[in-house]
Amino acid sequence: MLLFIYALGRSLPLLVVGTFTGLVKKVDRLQVWSDISQRISGVILLLLGLWFLWDKILH
Repeated sequence: MLLFIYALGRSLPLLVVGTFTGLVKKVDRLQVWSDISQRISGVILLLLGLWFLWDKILH
């Protein structure tokens, strides 16, 4: 479920840009936010993985 939500969040901007071709010029400005969101998502995924592993070890 988490991977589905992550994939949906990553593909939604591409679908919007593909639908509205006038937004293609604004994609360059979104690159900074894309990098930031990738790093934040990566940290969240790592923390969730560690939490699941920790929970599995304790039980």
